[in-house]
Amino acid sequence: LVLLYFEDSIMEQIDKDERLESQSIVIDYQSKQDSLYNSYGVLVEQEQERFEKVRAQWVVQQKVVQDEIDGQLTERTTGKRGFGPSTREKKAFQRELRAEMSGLKESIITMVYERDSLMRNLKLEQDSLTNKVNHARDYLSREVALSKLTDAFPVVRITQWFIILFFVLVDVLPVTVKAFTVAGPYDHALREMDKSFRPNNYLEELRSRQRNYLNDLEI
Repeated sequence: LVLLYFEDSIMEQIDKDERLESQSIVIDYQSKQDSLYNSYGVLVEQEQERFEKVRAQWVVQQKVVQDEIDGQLTERTTGKRGFGPSTREKKAFQRELRAEMSGLKESIITMVYERDSLMRNLKLEQDSLTNKVNHARDYLSREVALSKLTDAFPVVRITQWFIILFFVLVDVLPVTVKAFTVAGPYDHALREMDKSFRPNNYLEELRSRQRNYLNDLEI
């Protein structure tokens, strides 16, 4: 009866528990996504810094190669015009820098793809767990919800005890009234019926009938 009395509040508490559990799942997975994004962000940022440094070297080397071909005399060139051994050596180093740039670029793309893939997987797991949040509405679930309401709102506990005491009083009331009420005609009639059905009275009546029967035979 208590469950029926607080039916709406119990259902609302169960719905609230479902929302809180869903929010907890979202917060937990949001934290995981942030951690994943930040960890990959650090790695991507480091690779991008390396890429920019190598790219700056490549730009400088490109200018050195061009100066070597043009015969410009600098700290890094011989001043000999044409495509000689020095130019080929500098050109080879430039190709190495380009290859390193390509490798770093590929590494950055791979890490971003891995990060995005892991982020999508986490989102799918989050959605799957959130969709599975569906608390039962059976007796045990209602009792748990009622217990939470009782802890949160003292008036629920008071009402619960009031209902229990009310029905205890209803059960005890007839006996109590009977104990403190003066016996009436109905009670006297019950006592007489009870006496008539007692074993001793029954035996006396049986003996009396036997004696009467024997007396009739003697006559």
